[in-house]
Amino acid sequence: MKPWIKTYFPVIILLGAIFFLWINRWESLSFPYYWDEMGVYGKGVQYLFANGNGVLPASLPPELSRGHPLLFYFIHALVIDCFGNSFFVSHAFALLLSTATIISVYFLAKILLPKPIAAATACLLLSQNIFIAQSTFVLPEISVTLISTLALLSFLKGRYFHMAVLLCVGVWIKESVILIAAFFGIVYFLRLIFSGKFKKEFNQLLIFTLPLIGFLGFLFIQKIQNGWYFFPYHTSIVEEGAFSGFFDKLDMHYNFIFYKQGRNQWLITAIITLISLPMMKKAKSMLLLIGFFLSNVVIFSLAFYMDRYLLYLYPVLVIIIAQGLYTLSGKRVKLTLLLLLVFCGLSLYQLNNPSFRYDVAIAYEDLLQIHLEAIDELKEIEQDHFTLGSNFPIDMSLDDTRLGYVDEAFNARVSLHPLNQNPDYMLLYKSPAFGNYSPIKEFEQGETKIVLYKRDYEATY
Repeated sequence: MKPWIKTYFPVIILLGAIFFLWINRWESLSFPYYWDEMGVYGKGVQYLFANGNGVLPASLPPELSRGHPLLFYFIHALVIDCFGNSFFVSHAFALLLSTATIISVYFLAKILLPKPIAAATACLLLSQNIFIAQSTFVLPEISVTLISTLALLSFLKGRYFHMAVLLCVGVWIKESVILIAAFFGIVYFLRLIFSGKFKKEFNQLLIFTLPLIGFLGFLFIQKIQNGWYFFPYHTSIVEEGAFSGFFDKLDMHYNFIFYKQGRNQWLITAIITLISLPMMKKAKSMLLLIGFFLSNVVIFSLAFYMDRYLLYLYPVLVIIIAQGLYTLSGKRVKLTLLLLLVFCGLSLYQLNNPSFRYDVAIAYEDLLQIHLEAIDELKEIEQDHFTLGSNFPIDMSLDDTRLGYVDEAFNARVSLHPLNQNPDYMLLYKSPAFGNYSPIKEFEQGETKIVLYKRDYEATY
């Protein structure tokens, strides 16, 4: 290998991976908002764009903000205000954040691994179905992943103030970032205790309280402006059982992380890393990553379950996997790169699996495609006015022309009715019509299906 190629080999790997990501997601940049983009985040961004941007809780109605901090909405609304209000701009900005996340994983990985392997480790993250699917969504998970990775990088390099600033930004993007801040604070506290430097460096602990202060500041403002600290709907979920079923949720996290989307071999590789800890030069740093991963999986098994909520752990996980492969190969760089290439291939092989996994696999495009086809069919109905009922996610797309599915002409002649009020038509995903309805058209792609039903008036009488 020529010297200049060897020097720039990690950069070549990273640029190639980023090019793959952009080519793969280019078409999706123009897609309309989908799933939680429609119901919360994209809709909230559009509201701020239309009604005045702001970062304080009162800037957005609670039914759109759901009590979440507004910095994520604010930044995205600012972007479309500067570069044009289009789905392409909105999703392209999300993809830029995903690109920055890939690069940040490389810098974190090269603290523990040789540079070529660190670059391939970033590729392993990029090859994950969940990451590719989330990479263009106007959802906060990629932003949280980027902040988490940079915070870990800052912590390992002893840049605690930088870490605290990042986490302060993070808690104003999503409340759950406070758990990341708490982890770092506890680790640093224990480090001072066991190193005997508690009295000498106690003042340093104050830095770790900054994210907490930022979070409490948000809650205080929320209480003043909205009258509550946490969105009542979310508190009711907690009260009704979000904390129940801990072992069931832990099992779901375990199975999705280690056995879905081509990750069947990851568990044994992670175990190799764990066993080889005593032989590592940077065992403390790796132990920190392992502790970070395990503690957060456990904590999120106490909360409401969604696969995408743990996306921020995948950068840590791919580094643990790469370390296991590096150990398994006898610390031979070329063999480790080959093994990482195989792992990337196994994940990419599952990329087009038609099984619909909500917003954590690109099979979501199947539902999105037939969703658009079904709406187009509704527009062709030759009636001056009719009533329509639908279920999630279709119902979220029908009442706002800014979401990319319907226009004002459609809304002028269609009235949306609850399903139990016998509308003229029902457009349903994963649910049969109830009552006197006959299917008139089916829209099917992969393992997803939407059916358009028409009310049978003759049977009514």
